[in-house]
Amino acid sequence: MVSSCSDADPKIEFTDTLIERSGVTRIFLDLINNTTPTTSHQTLGHFRNCISFAHKYSCHTVLWGLDKFSWGFLATPLVISARFIYVLAAELNNVQLAAECIRKVQNQKMPPATNLTIRLPGSIQQRRNIANLTGL
Repeated sequence: MVSSCSDADPKIEFTDTLIERSGVTRIFLDLINNTTPTTSHQTLGHFRNCISFAHKYSCHTVLWGLDKFSWGFLATPLVISARFIYVLAAELNNVQLAAECIRKVQNQKMPPATNLTIRLPGSIQQRRNIANLTGL
């Protein structure tokens, strides 16, 4: 990104149509300008893609801000699913946030599972190995 800037041509060209979009750059610019990004269910995908954008360009300060913002998502009850926040935690390499998402889901009242079958991916041996490791 920065290497594409020059005095003769001040235009920055993005080539990745998934993570280099206007919604993503809006969140990125909000964070580097110390402004709270506006989020809604429509912008959650941009928020997730902003994590990839920050990883791509090694923007550790922005990753830190995204991490802190993700904790705020978890603190807001029933607005954003713990599953989505868990995905953000995984992309941010934040084990504590991921664990907190699991705790939040476990504390929610869920109907008892009856005749629950979990189909794991891979060969039978791979499924057995996964089941043994996870206790399924």
